[in-house]
Amino acid sequence: MTAIRALVLFVCALAIAACCPAQSQENVFSLRALPLETDNYYLGCTLSSESGTLSGLYSPTGMHDEQVVLCKYLIEDTALRLVFSTPMPRVPIGQPRPHLVLADNRVFLKDWVNLDAASSDFRSHIRYSLLDTETGTSQDVTPTNLTQTTQWMYLTGILYLWSDLYGVILFTPNKETREVHLWQGKETLREVQKIPSVLGVGRSFVGGRITTVIVTEKGDALVYDHHTGRIEDSPRHQAVAIRMVEIVTKPKKWPLYFVMAEEVAAFKWDSYKVYALVAADGSRQDLGRTDSFATKPDGSKRSRAEGDALSLYPSRAHKVFKEEGKGLPPEVVDIMSILVPVDETHVGIVDTSYQRLIVIGPPKEKSD
Repeated sequence: MTAIRALVLFVCALAIAACCPAQSQENVFSLRALPLETDNYYLGCTLSSESGTLSGLYSPTGMHDEQVVLCKYLIEDTALRLVFSTPMPRVPIGQPRPHLVLADNRVFLKDWVNLDAASSDFRSHIRYSLLDTETGTSQDVTPTNLTQTTQWMYLTGILYLWSDLYGVILFTPNKETREVHLWQGKETLREVQKIPSVLGVGRSFVGGRITTVIVTEKGDALVYDHHTGRIEDSPRHQAVAIRMVEIVTKPKKWPLYFVMAEEVAAFKWDSYKVYALVAADGSRQDLGRTDSFATKPDGSKRSRAEGDALSLYPSRAHKVFKEEGKGLPPEVVDIMSILVPVDETHVGIVDTSYQRLIVIGPPKEKSD
C-alpha cells in the first residue's frame, strides 16, 4: 500500500467506523454505472473541457509507471467510447501532471519545481504549460507574477482553468474573508473580481464547456463566463444552489467543493462519509462511501488477512475490485472515488476502485 493511500484510508476509517453495507436501495435520483476501459485501470481524474466527455490517466498495471496513457472518452448511454489517447511520462512530484484536455486535444499541465515540503507558500513552485499532443512540443505559460496573487494554503491547490483568450484563470479562496478572488492573464495576472460570502466552489458545464461555478452563503449561483472573462449570475443553477444552502447551513473554513448541473449537485458531506445528492426540486439522497479493502460487495467484512493481501499487491487488488464492481448497484461507491462534472444535466462519480463511472441525473429523469 502506498503511503498516500495508507494515510487516506486511515483518515477515512476514522470517519467511516460503521461502513454502510453494499446493498441496493431505492434510488431517488437517476443513477447508472458505466464500466471504464476493459484493459486499463483508471488512475486519476483529468478534466475534459468538452461536455459529455471523461478524461483520465490509465495504466495496464494500475500504477503510475512508464505505460501511463491519457485518454478521453465520450460518455454514451451504456458505455464509454474512446475518442482520444496519448502516452504520458511518469508523473511523480516534479513532473508535469495533466489537468485539462482541451477541445483540440492540447493538454493544460501543472508541475512542481523545487518543492519544499516545509514551505507555506506554494505559488513560487508552480509551473503551467500547454502540451501539443500532435507534435509533442510543450509551451511554458506560467505568468510572471504568480507569487503576487492571493496566497493559497494547501498543496492540493485551487481551482484553475486555461483560456486561449484570457490565459491562466485562478479561483483563489481567501480564508479570512470567505471571498473568492478571480485572477487571470497570460504574461501577467491581474485580479478581475472578488466574490464575497462564498459557501462553495465547484465545476460545471455551460454551453458545452467546462467552467467554475460558485455558490454563496445566500444561495446565489454564479459561473465563470469564458466570453466575458468574468464571474456572472447563473439563473439556470439558482434553484439547486438554494437547495445546497439548505443542507450546508454552517459554512466550513474552506469553501466546499462540489460538481453541479442545471438541476442536480453532488458533494462530500457528513464528515465525508457520504456523497450528498441534491436536486432543484428539493430531493435529497446520500450515497455511503465504502472501503473496498475492508468490505465485500455484499456488505460483509473482509478478513484482516484478505485485506492485507489486497493492500500488499495492488495489481491483484485492481483485478479483484474490477470484477466485484461488475455486479454492484450504482449507489455503492468507494472512499477513493472522485466527483466529476458530466454535462449540462448530469454530474458523476468516478469509482476508481471498482472502475466505473456513475452518471447521476435529476429525479424526474428517473421517472421519465
